[in-house]
Amino acid sequence: MALTYKNIAPFLATGQHKWSRWLSYAGLGVGVLLLLCCLQMYININALLKEKSPRKNGFDYIAVTKIISNQNMGQDHSFSAADMALIKKQPSIQAAAPLLANQFLVKASGGSLLPFSTDLFLEAIDNSFLDTLPADFTWQPGQNIVPIIISSDYLELYNTVFAPSQDLPQFSAQSISSVMIQLQCFGASGNVQSFRGNIVGLSDRINSVLVPINFLQWANNQLGSKQPVNPSRVFIKTTDANSTALLNFLQQNNFHVNKDKTKFGRVKQ
Repeated sequence: MALTYKNIAPFLATGQHKWSRWLSYAGLGVGVLLLLCCLQMYININALLKEKSPRKNGFDYIAVTKIISNQNMGQDHSFSAADMALIKKQPSIQAAAPLLANQFLVKASGGSLLPFSTDLFLEAIDNSFLDTLPADFTWQPGQNIVPIIISSDYLELYNTVFAPSQDLPQFSAQSISSVMIQLQCFGASGNVQSFRGNIVGLSDRINSVLVPINFLQWANNQLGSKQPVNPSRVFIKTTDANSTALLNFLQQNNFHVNKDKTKFGRVKQ
């Protein structure tokens, strides 16, 4: 078959199709501009999600508690050894760790720099579940200074609500480490031990006041009732916080997770 070529000269005429060509150029420019805007928006959102994301090495870390309703308020809502075993054997859960709590009364005061006193709770978890792990977050028996990691939300609440209302100084994330908190720990038998708490880091993942796990185990043994106490909160490590299998498992066992955490996972996806 012979090849023939149509005369395309009319389509290349400069006068006849000038306006259509300019409209094409304008449409192309608008399209490229929209494409660049979408690319910039993607870069900005991706950077924001990485900054605020609780993920670490491709995993989500989520706190799990048992649902408390009007019907079961008087029941035990802690996690037994059987509960922990059930959680750890789920395919969608790579690891799980309990949050240990203090079994003794703790009072904290800020000294002359922060003239206030309050009851305090302490918790501890395996270091692999922490999103920030300062080098000085360690403790040995006989050490008087206890390193503390607090939630970033707690510092924000202190700076925006508590400090202004009480005429107390505000602190940045860097300067908060200069504060020494006096900790008085009251044992079940009436004995009292005093420590100095030093805030060495902030956590975006765990809303708590965290101390090294070996300190809390030692203090519970020395000051607590010496009776084993099951944890009330468990942190799970998963590759997908929005996995259908994971959410179904939690719902079937009346386990509760923060819904904002799972919504955040959908946004990231």
